[in-house]
Amino acid sequence: MRYMIGTAVLLISPGLGKAFTIFFNIPISFALGIPDYIAMFIVLIFVIYDFRNIKNYYPYVVILVVLIVQHLVLICRYTDFRQTIGGQFAKNLF
Repeated sequence: MRYMIGTAVLLISPGLGKAFTIFFNIPISFALGIPDYIAMFIVLIFVIYDFRNIKNYYPYVVILVVLIVQHLVLICRYTDFRQTIGGQFAKNLF
């Protein structure tokens, strides 16, 4: 059940980012980051809740790590390292 909830939390970011852009006229650079922080905060609340109630919080930790890695990849999208990996990926597959 916790992984299903985590899947739903992972899907919050794209829709919320698009809503921020359309309804609140937030620039796309901010609209990509803010929903990630909101999703991380939600998962962190779930981790704390399950930890305090002595339940299995490990699935939420996995989801939190995925969200953090996803956000770091987004932040580093224009670095030389990421451009090199993307260039090799495109060169070998296309």
